[in-house]
Amino acid sequence: MKTTKTYSQMYTRCQLGNMAANNQLYAHRLPRPFESKPPRQTDYNLFVQVNYGRNTVFLTRNQVLSGACVLAPYQFTRGSLPFIDYTLNAEGVLVSNLSLGNLVITELTTVADFSQALIENNDEWREGDGLSFLNAVQIMDAYNEVPRARMNTCQLLLDTTDTELLYNIVSPTGFTSVPSTVPSTVPSTSSGTEAVAELVEAPRLLGMSTPLVNAGAAWVHSRKRADYSIRVSTQRLYVVSDILADYQGEEAFTAAAESYGARHTEIDFLPPAEE
Repeated sequence: MKTTKTYSQMYTRCQLGNMAANNQLYAHRLPRPFESKPPRQTDYNLFVQVNYGRNTVFLTRNQVLSGACVLAPYQFTRGSLPFIDYTLNAEGVLVSNLSLGNLVITELTTVADFSQALIENNDEWREGDGLSFLNAVQIMDAYNEVPRARMNTCQLLLDTTDTELLYNIVSPTGFTSVPSTVPSTVPSTSSGTEAVAELVEAPRLLGMSTPLVNAGAAWVHSRKRADYSIRVSTQRLYVVSDILADYQGEEAFTAAAESYGARHTEIDFLPPAEE
């Protein structure tokens, strides 16, 4: 009798468990994460659509039933505002490409101070825009060694007249001004003609206050239109994880597929190469 649980069919099933668990982390964090959502489609439908076959994570049946969640660099918004880029600096701190000019954020910095700096130094930003920071932490259940995750978020509406202290509304975790340096070629002081490289202080950038370790983070730009629709930037979670690789690749897929009863066919199925 021919089995219906082939490896090909399991490739879809075995990655959906972790996508569903990650999608729950984002649920209700952003009002409308996907612009122009088609009728009768849910945010989960679109989350799966944009992530299927990318950054695949495979969980066994028992792991899914135990509520496992492995943080992965999934895309969680799709929209028409420019992408906010972010990278790790030399200290392992996640830093965005949002310039704050010469603003040094302190406990006395107001919403107005921050808003003015962001608007003046970034062309795509304007009064009333929203800036959200999402920070997910990967943890391991000590009792049954099941990976779990939790998500924290904070949001700020830009207002250049608001004298409220910035840190009364958002956390320094995702709202810190990080010094940046760029290489610059200048004449040598010895001869006046020989070019040498040195680091020159550049505008401060919006970043995290601590290194990213076994966690994921991202910033999102949003804007409410006059008709109450919302524009967002397309974003992925930036993940640094010690365990992610353990749940990816052929070995993880085989374990997950067999946990659902899949059996080898005459032609072994291998997951397609990711983009």
